[in-house]
Amino acid sequence: MKIHPLLSAVFATAALAASVFAQGQTHWEWAGWGGGGFFWSAAADPVDPEVFYLGGDVLGAYKSTDGGRSWKLVNNGLQHYAVYSLAVAPTAPKTVFAMTEDGIARSRDGAAS
Repeated sequence: MKIHPLLSAVFATAALAASVFAQGQTHWEWAGWGGGGFFWSAAADPVDPEVFYLGGDVLGAYKSTDGGRSWKLVNNGLQHYAVYSLAVAPTAPKTVFAMTEDGIARSRDGAAS
């Protein structure tokens, strides 16, 4: 029986992942945000690999400046805290867009306001 090259690659990737998990090299750890609910959106700064944003349905938007090790609420100016989508402008990474129940909100200072 002939195995398709793509299927072979899938099996090889699965085998590698299984060996990594078996060796205990990966684990989940608490990232620091809270409030419950869902986190529907995420965005990364296109220039700074340490900056990430999360948008949730309960407490609004969060920002990490240390690669996701810690998170800070960045809701200053948002009327509704349900953030359904986030985007960072590729040519102006301090410009962050958040889609809320009121429509699209824009921050020009990296979500400080």
